[in-house]
Amino acid sequence: MFQRTLQHILLTSSVVILNPTTFCTFAKQAHHSAPRHFPFGHFYSDSRNNSFLNQQFKSFTKLNRKYYSSNSNTKLQDYMFPKEGLPLVNPDTSKLSAMDLCKSQLGDNFFQSVKGMKILDKSAFNVKVIFPCVIVKEADMRNVVYMLKSYQLKLRQVSPVMEYDKACIVSDTKDNLTKSKTIEQIKSDSDNKETLNVEESPNDKKRIILLNPNQVAKYDDFGTENIAKLETANVGPSSFAFVELPLTYTHFSAEEILEAILPNDVAVSSFTAVGHIVQCNLREELKDYRHIVGQVLLDKLPTCKTVVNKAHNIDNTYRNFEMELLAGEDNMITTHKENKCTFKMDFSKVYWNSRLSTEHERVVKDIQKGDLVLDAFAGVGPFVIPGAKKGAIVFANDLNPHSYEWLKQSLALNINPRKVLHTPFTATNKDAREFLQTDARVAINEWARKNTDPNARIRILMNLPARAVEFVQYLKMLKREEYKQLKQEPLLYLYCFLPKMNLETKERIHCTHAAAELLKEHGVEFDGESMTPYFVRNVAPNKDMYKILIRLGEKLMVSEKREGDVEGQEEGVKRAKCDE
Repeated sequence: MFQRTLQHILLTSSVVILNPTTFCTFAKQAHHSAPRHFPFGHFYSDSRNNSFLNQQFKSFTKLNRKYYSSNSNTKLQDYMFPKEGLPLVNPDTSKLSAMDLCKSQLGDNFFQSVKGMKILDKSAFNVKVIFPCVIVKEADMRNVVYMLKSYQLKLRQVSPVMEYDKACIVSDTKDNLTKSKTIEQIKSDSDNKETLNVEESPNDKKRIILLNPNQVAKYDDFGTENIAKLETANVGPSSFAFVELPLTYTHFSAEEILEAILPNDVAVSSFTAVGHIVQCNLREELKDYRHIVGQVLLDKLPTCKTVVNKAHNIDNTYRNFEMELLAGEDNMITTHKENKCTFKMDFSKVYWNSRLSTEHERVVKDIQKGDLVLDAFAGVGPFVIPGAKKGAIVFANDLNPHSYEWLKQSLALNINPRKVLHTPFTATNKDAREFLQTDARVAINEWARKNTDPNARIRILMNLPARAVEFVQYLKMLKREEYKQLKQEPLLYLYCFLPKMNLETKERIHCTHAAAELLKEHGVEFDGESMTPYFVRNVAPNKDMYKILIRLGEKLMVSEKREGDVEGQEEGVKRAKCDE
């Protein structure tokens, strides 16, 4: 469809007028669909000075404004869409890795000296590498920058455009690299003036555009078609050269630094960020390298101020793990943002898992205004606070007193009582069985009497994968007449661990049977037709975390012998908030 429209435009018009809203989307599609035949330079908008369009141009090309800010009267789009010249045929635009670049020029063993390092020496990563470049007159920069957009160097912490006077030209050909010379030395060497296109006029300012060495090794690599376009902007063979640039510790990513330092047979498996805190789960073989790993992550992750490692000792009551400070500040009180909400917590005393952010979002999408949400293991509120902001009536419980306190503080950060009076939020610090048999029952009966929305539902959340199945039996909290007041069956979001399996159609049946058997072991029996399993994430080689969505019928919620008090409760129900 798009190509037919494009062909019609090319056959019927030499100038196309687009509105600002559609210009960039259409231009991007056109450039990728027919880069060899599409006169991209002839596309203009009817509002080139429009501020919205200027913002769209910036998003489309992703050029850095700072290199072209010397002339305050020049609009950003003047560099992006010049009225003269056409873009080059779009080559590979993959970003260059500093590590791969060093390996290609210096060999695979160029960082052998840092292998096994246990005390970080940043100077050991200082190297010099060669990049191809073109020397361009200031007057031609607008056209050339746009033409070479896809060939420009894309390297961490390296600007693709640099000042001519600060460059260190080493040679005009890669096969004839000479001793490094600065521009000032080259200017005094008459033999090199013609080769490097250095003019005598001090007023003829130049800049250097760095190129991706994986795409360009010599001027002819641009190809005949592209060379013809470059020559219209006064860029010829004499403009092509090589420049030497120093790379330092700052140019390498955390993964590249750790790859160079750690032994070949070990690696940092994963880490997660919670506000300014980065949590690692380092294996035993990395014990001797834990502090250097922490320092590298502290240096490389922009928002990181504290790096901790999960210890093996676990608090059996609340499952908040012991941690070792690896680098940075000893400050465990952090603020984390998720699902457009802000959560404040003491990370050392509550449970939070950033790997569940996608699952939090999925459940919050289910919650609708007017729903009653009962969370038996609420933590600091990743499900219920976003749900309350959507207009749900929330009852949230957690056994951990620290989670309870931070839940209330996080609620204050997100919910304005003056604006959300129609969505009450109740937080409790109780045993989950007591919460279900008392607070939850009262909430359900009161909600059922007041609810007039036939689409509103009761949603009960049990995100305690290790032990949530033990609490399903306590959902038998209602009398039969109380259950009949409900307009729809309540939904239970039950999280549990099951053996690893593939959730294809036939395997989904096996998963349902496995979940039913697990519930049967804890005194809950019902057919699998009322439950649907959903894979959440893998937590071990042979263990996955699942969400079982269960429609709660009378059999699961009605208790003829229901009493007001919870009898036979075990003292100190353990808050087994674990997923690993």
